[in-house]
Amino acid sequence: MTGETLGGIGPRNLKRFRHGDVAYDQRDGIGNVPDVDNIEYLGFVVLMRPSTYLAICPPLDATTKSPGLRDAIAAGKPISMGFIQVGLTEDEFVVHRHEGRNRARAILDLHGDDPIPVAVLLRGGDRARHVTDEHLARLAAGVRRQPDDHEEMLWHRFGRKTPFVEGPLFERVLILGEERSVAPVAGAAFRP
Repeated sequence: MTGETLGGIGPRNLKRFRHGDVAYDQRDGIGNVPDVDNIEYLGFVVLMRPSTYLAICPPLDATTKSPGLRDAIAAGKPISMGFIQVGLTEDEFVVHRHEGRNRARAILDLHGDDPIPVAVLLRGGDRARHVTDEHLARLAAGVRRQPDDHEEMLWHRFGRKTPFVEGPLFERVLILGEERSVAPVAGAAFRP
């Protein structure tokens, strides 16, 4: 893929594209997972700042560094989009799974905090066709950060929840072959 001219990200171009100075390839890029390669069916893509992505995922160990990954991105090697997983039927959105923190941190270090594509996968059998504008507005308004292993135990044992990350988390969404602008609805993120 080196030297190949890639088009920009778009509602009908989510497999292989260039966004800013970063090349993306969902099938063969660094960090690829099959569900992200099938994001048009399994969910949608948002454009989110790397700092926001890192805030909604469990914290990275400060000693964990990925200089090889940073060098690969700087050299133009393609990566796959990071992802988060949420459930549409929850009273409040909670990030349940993720992949891509090191890629987000490398992009943040190399290129700053401009929005990057993030795949949003859905839980419980929901697919892109089940997502409403209300779901998108609620998700943009904020999520509860994914717990790390210790926090997960505290949540289940004592009901101690992880921090809620207030939005707006994103403003642009690519879903079902179209691009949508989303304005987070004030108070849309229910937090008991």
